[in-house]
Amino acid sequence: MRHAKSISPFATRSPLANIVAGMLLLLSPTIAHGVPVLVDFNDAAPAPSFGGTWNTIPDTSGTTQLVDATGATTGITLSFSGNWISDDIQVSFWSHGNTAWIDGNAAMDHLTQNFTGPPGTINIVGLATNLVYRIDLLAAQEFSIPQEATADFSIFGSFGDSVPNGDNFNVHTDGLVNGNFITWNAVTPNASGQILIQVAGSDTTNPEMLGTAVAAARITCLRPGAAGAPQEVSCAASVPEPGTIALLTLACAGIRVLRGKGVRAA
Repeated sequence: MRHAKSISPFATRSPLANIVAGMLLLLSPTIAHGVPVLVDFNDAAPAPSFGGTWNTIPDTSGTTQLVDATGATTGITLSFSGNWISDDIQVSFWSHGNTAWIDGNAAMDHLTQNFTGPPGTINIVGLATNLVYRIDLLAAQEFSIPQEATADFSIFGSFGDSVPNGDNFNVHTDGLVNGNFITWNAVTPNASGQILIQVAGSDTTNPEMLGTAVAAARITCLRPGAAGAPQEVSCAASVPEPGTIALLTLACAGIRVLRGKGVRAA
């Protein structure tokens, strides 16, 4: 008597299986490899290139679509709210060269929020709400009176995790001379997928906070882990494009078809 023989779903590979495997193989490197987004505020100094492709933002008008350091589209945008000064073309002397993630050219120029007005914001939009983000901000500008070169830099009320942090940060001494930058290690976007960096200058209690300048920033996408530190992931992969979603959908459909065919008896 001939007995029915079960066939493993993966005992043979049909052309569809090869296509599905190829799609997943193409997608896997972008999901696993972390690439940050680099931002240069103002284009008065030479264009930066240290660390990869930079997003140079010449002024505070409009919205900029950001790419990551490989030049890949991320789906993340950056814009400004508040009374920013778009015609500031001052170039400061930066003595540290290329250091950490900072390109020396990016450190030499900056964009400035009007210190006499209400706080301004840098709006980072289009973020994945299932990720967290490390934000590094270089605030640097040359001042003839360094004690007036302070400002407050915060995200959702936090001055950051670095030393010095964004509370009364001195853009001349801390930023330009000492080469320090402000870091927020794991920022969760709001429900709309936004992170807002607030820049605040003089108020009634601190009338000489004039250092409302931002020179460069780095955005690193992080996937929270069950244990230990979050893992860096590609910012380009963290917000899937329609084509990527379509490929993943087709891959899943193909796997279901293969499973259905594999359970037939001979």
